[in-house]
Amino acid sequence: MNKRMIPYGYRMENGILRTDAEESEVIRRIFRMRLEGTGVYAIGKTLYEEQLPFFSDSRDKTIKKVSAILYKQIYAGAKDFPAIIEKQTFEAVQAMKPPPLSAVRGNTVPTSESDFYIPIEWEFTTNERVSRLADEISQVLRQPVRNSDEVRMMILTLAAERYSCIVKKETAI
Repeated sequence: MNKRMIPYGYRMENGILRTDAEESEVIRRIFRMRLEGTGVYAIGKTLYEEQLPFFSDSRDKTIKKVSAILYKQIYAGAKDFPAIIEKQTFEAVQAMKPPPLSAVRGNTVPTSESDFYIPIEWEFTTNERVSRLADEISQVLRQPVRNSDEVRMMILTLAAERYSCIVKKETAI
């Protein structure tokens, strides 16, 4: 798999970062489609079905790539990148970002794929029980396993304990 070092839409020419004409047109098209109300899923699906070189891996990867493109400021000229789209276009697309589900009141049912965006940051905080269980499992696995069901239960218990240690990050207001 060829890993791309320069973001899609750009190329390096004699040590200078420049826009790539064909790729830049695809970037503008992605932003145009989003401004016209096309969802990220539908844009990704369209590009995948067209089998454009950067978007031909898989439909899921293409959708993720489209989402990443729509929220990267570099396309509006940030961080010394030449602008491919106007800043107003970028800001208009950002304004279309749905609110986090935590901000939606009531038992609202999502109506589109964009309603599933949840910008919540999480962190893992461990505790003594998690450390003890991990140590016990490590010791048990160093010896021949006599009762695999018991080991499975220990691992599942550890997973549940670790899961309970995942908490929403506190953010300063």
